[in-house]
Amino acid sequence: MIKDPLSLDCGFCFYEDSLETVKRSIESIRYHVRYIFAIDGKFEFFEADRELSTTEVREYLKSVPNVILIDCPNRKENEKRQKYFDKAQDYLSDWLIILDADEYITESADWDAVHRELDKEYDRETLPKLYGIRIKKGFFPRMMRRPYLIQYTKTHNFFQFKTDRSIYKSTTDFSPIHNIEIAGNDKLRDKEYLAKSLDYQVRLMAYEKPFKEEYRRVAKNTKPAKELYTFEGIPMV
Repeated sequence: MIKDPLSLDCGFCFYEDSLETVKRSIESIRYHVRYIFAIDGKFEFFEADRELSTTEVREYLKSVPNVILIDCPNRKENEKRQKYFDKAQDYLSDWLIILDADEYITESADWDAVHRELDKEYDRETLPKLYGIRIKKGFFPRMMRRPYLIQYTKTHNFFQFKTDRSIYKSTTDFSPIHNIEIAGNDKLRDKEYLAKSLDYQVRLMAYEKPFKEEYRRVAKNTKPAKELYTFEGIPMV
């Protein structure tokens, strides 16, 4: 009996002026996944008049055959990101890789080896699981097994499993998927966008702070408290 190939899809949440930033991300992954669930729309707390990304960004995405473009403007970050988990349920994705707009998969990726490892890990058990992909010196939870059984909490960096309601926070030490790495920077964005982005991050962290404190107490992978890095007095997870 020939085994059906497992489906690997990508969740891509964005709101962009920079076509080159988006192209760098999409071109690094478009040939290695089944679908890219591209969630477009201004984030709540982001100061801008336009609800969706620029026309040239959207036209480029529409030209990529395996991009599924979803409009979701003026929503909180966790709500926008939840949309690609919802699409993973609609399309019964076996795996979901998360890539942000300022990130891309490095050319060193060995996609054949990645898919072999995903096949092996998928067969281990039927439960959902978060896996790490290397970003700089840490392994962040960017690969999800059975993503349709995972959802975001009220923040964008705490996940909850639908199976047992357990909660996990985004840390740098998840079990890794090898032979793949994510890099990223803001060098292709203009100064006006970067200033708005910084303001947005401050607003978002202030909004999410009480929820993070609650989830941190019950998260399965909570470790003994350490001094938190802060930005203008706001803890960053």
